[in-house]
Formats: sequence, structure tokens, C-alpha cells
Amino acid sequence: MQGLVHCASLRERNLLADVSTLVEHHRASGARKRDLLRLLAESLRAAGHDAAVCLSRWDKSASHPAGEHAYLDVLLPAASERGERERVLVDVDFRSAFEVARPTKAYRAVLQRLPSVFVGRDDRLRLLVAAAADAARASLKKRGLHLPPWRKLEYMRAKWLSPYDREAPAPPPQPEAATGELAGDGEGGGPSA
Repeated sequence: MQGLVHCASLRERNLLADVSTLVEHHRASGARKRDLLRLLAESLRAAGHDAAVCLSRWDKSASHPAGEHAYLDVLLPAASERGERERVLVDVDFRSAFEVARPTKAYRAVLQRLPSVFVGRDDRLRLLVAAAADAARASLKKRGLHLPPWRKLEYMRAKWLSPYDREAPAPPPQPEAATGELAGDGEGGGPSA
């Protein structure tokens, strides 16, 4: 699991540094989670990143309930002329998604190794979630506790790897002076009397 925790590339590490600084800044100003994601996406866009809030949704299955989860994604520029843009997932509260009741000492150690803020591609996330979900299952089993459906691997993967809606950034506000001049000059634009 240790190799999965750290960012896989320099671009991911740089993005993690930007995200961590911005998260700290926005949390210090009192932003709550949903607002934090919106503010973080806006701040990343202002810094030149193609960032947006994503909302994944999944249906109920035999093994887990339906749900939804909000996170960010950042589309990094292609590494080469012929390459595709790289989608990097960002979750600002990653570690807490894996907390369980009465964890064993071994599972507490696994939790401490998980990043509080995850920045990485979906392939790395898939492996990290599998390792953490397996450790959670083992911890609960050792304590004689039932594995709740929302801690099963399928449910945990669904949070980030299900179909999602990527929120489009809000258009920049129009200058009021331009609209005020048209409405205020008394010519056209309104109903005739």
C-alpha cells in the first residue's frame, strides 16, 4: 500500500501542493465541505487548472445501497502533442471515508498512512481503495463486527469510479454598465406605449 499513497508523478505532486494550500486557506475561512469543493474548483481555475466539482451517483445493488459522492477532478494538459489530457481526481476528505467503528491497531496504522487529501489518477485510486477496504474488512472481522454495505469494496469504489456529472464553471458576470446603458436610454428594448 505504501507505494500507492504517494503521488505518482511530479504533476500530481505539484497539484497536491496547490490543493493542500488552498484547502487550508478555505477551511480557515470557515468553508463547509460542499462550499469548500466549489471554492477549491474556482481557486484552481483561477490558477490556470481545468478543475470542476464532480458528483458521482450509483444505483442500489444486491451488495450495497445507492448513493452519491462529490469530489473534484482536474484535467491536466496532455504530456505530449499526441497525448490525451490526464484526468486527476481530488478528494479533500479522503481518509475519513475509510473510518470504521472500533478499529484494530493494525487498521489505525493503515488509516494513518492514507492521505487526508487524495490527488491522483483513477487507476491508483482503484488499487488504494481495494487495499483500504480489505484492511477495513479484516479489522471489523477481527472485532467480531458486521461489515456494513457502505464499507464494502464495491460501494467504496462507486464513490469515485461511478458515472458522474462534471459541473460546468459559472460564466463570468457581465459588466453592469453595458446592460444599464441600453435599458436607461429610453430607446428600444421595451414595450411600446
